[in-house]
Amino acid sequence: MLKQKFLLAATCLLCAYLTFGDPYGLSGSEFSGGTVAGRLLDADLVGFFLFAAALLLAFIFPRVSAVVALAESLLCFPLYLYFVVPGAFPVDF
Repeated sequence: MLKQKFLLAATCLLCAYLTFGDPYGLSGSEFSGGTVAGRLLDADLVGFFLFAAALLLAFIFPRVSAVVALAESLLCFPLYLYFVVPGAFPVDF
């Protein structure tokens, strides 16, 4: 059981590290204030804080931590999906 808690905490720490600060140096581009892309960057920032919360909860409430980490992964997913399939996000000119 302790091994699973450490694995969950390590995964949350890795995800928090990957979403920390400015992922891929996007803050100076149209990602910082656009109507579509700005929200993706804001969701990624919220993702960092929730991954940090999941990291703290990993040893006390591991099931709650797992649910928070899963929800956070879904919140950060659209930013990474935007890089893979940019046509999925319509942009009005």
